Amino acid sequence: MAPIFLQYTIIVCLAAPFFIPFFKKYAKHIPFIQIIAILFLLLHFYNNRQLLPIRFVFGGWQVFNGVEILFSEESLVFIAATYIVFLSVIIYSSKKNHNWKFYFLINLLLSDLTCLFLANDLFNIYVTLELMSLISYLLISIDLKNRQIWSSLKYMILSAVSFNIYLVATAMIYHQFGTLNISMLAQNNIHSPLPFLLLITALLIKSGIFFYSMWLPSAHSDSESTISAILSAVIVNAGVFHVLRINQAINSPLISQYIIYAGISSAMFGAYLSVKQKDIKLILAFSTMSQMGFILEGWNNYGVEFAFSHSIFKALLFLAAGYYQQLYGTRNIETAKRKVPPSLFIAIWTGYLSISGLPFFLGSFYKHEIIVYSKDLIPIGLIFATIGSVISVGKFAFSVTPSKKIQGFFEKNLALFLLSIICIVFGTINSLNHLDMEHLLEPEIFFGAGIFILFLLSRKIKIYYPYKLFKLSNVITIYTIIIGLILTMTFFEF
Repeated sequence: MAPIFLQYTIIVCLAAPFFIPFFKKYAKHIPFIQIIAILFLLLHFYNNRQLLPIRFVFGGWQVFNGVEILFSEESLVFIAATYIVFLSVIIYSSKKNHNWKFYFLINLLLSDLTCLFLANDLFNIYVTLELMSLISYLLISIDLKNRQIWSSLKYMILSAVSFNIYLVATAMIYHQFGTLNISMLAQNNIHSPLPFLLLITALLIKSGIFFYSMWLPSAHSDSESTISAILSAVIVNAGVFHVLRINQAINSPLISQYIIYAGISSAMFGAYLSVKQKDIKLILAFSTMSQMGFILEGWNNYGVEFAFSHSIFKALLFLAAGYYQQLYGTRNIETAKRKVPPSLFIAIWTGYLSISGLPFFLGSFYKHEIIVYSKDLIPIGLIFATIGSVISVGKFAFSVTPSKKIQGFFEKNLALFLLSIICIVFGTINSLNHLDMEHLLEPEIFFGAGIFILFLLSRKIKIYYPYKLFKLSNVITIYTIIIGLILTMTFFEF
């Protein structure tokens, strides 16, 4: 019964956006209804996790040549994060005069992401990623500002490189194994990891990883804040979800090491560059690169749960940044402290304490476990990245003070309240289950070190944005070097 019900649910989700052009008056209500219905369905499956995983093939085809859907616990977590973020975005922007086309794109993107987190073969992953990217290009440039259009074009060009690498890798895998189904690939002996390394590289370009997703800072900072929240909290999950799923299925030591090194590089460089910014959205954009590194490092140890945590607190921070910008017309935090409404102050600090990994806030336990169970010198790099997050986002948190005046932006306050409650409630539940000195004291030491450095050296930190590094021609050169390193790794391994 569950597979049939899930099959019809997917069909309804895909059909929902196409009702919007015919019922333009209810454009914002259609995605809202879909979100509420799916969240209740996810809650049912969460309470009946023994039913998972659910597998079925559309149309009665065989697994070998059909479209297989895999609804696992990991899918449940990523889809839940997606729907919560979209719910907060729709609430946040409900008073803005978006036309029906905006809600059509939002709803289509939501339905596409639902299918993406259920896809279990490489071709349908490609189709859903391609559609996700096309919609993202349009949403990034939806206000038709010059910087937005250029950021969208840059994302489009680098995504085209990613998809070409992906298709080459897919063709090599199909030639070698005769199937694109991930579960069936897991049953084969991997003679050469080259196609899978190329496949992982293509997905990393979509995953917000430093040296790979060089489109991210401009796309996240130039977009409208609601779109930035979706990009940073959800879109980057699309690539990393399948990086984790494919890596677990293939179980190749070389591929795992490749992912770990990409993760630690992203965690450290993202944290370093976030500290060097004064623009709130650039701070958060580079912070996304850092946090995605943590997710890769925890690929077999709470990485999925930390991905959920990151989606919630990063959406909270981006929406709070948009609220701040609307109040003061600037994203520059190198100014005197500004008074903000109590709701915004609480949201900023909830997001800050969550991303810093403090106990009783969302993500604290998962981040601690990822650091502790990493091998070799990786924990040192992750501690560096954690302190970097405390410093960089701390510049935003300490630049505001609460005012006694309560602003009348009810819909924005409601969206921030929803995300803040999730951060506090889920974080408290996790911390109450792990009340020991290790889980309580270590995060506070890292937080204290970050605060000490922030107040001691903040004025001495030189503001710097590496424009040359993110220049399009230089990014293509970086991709060429990465592919060269992959070929070298494969040659020496085999």
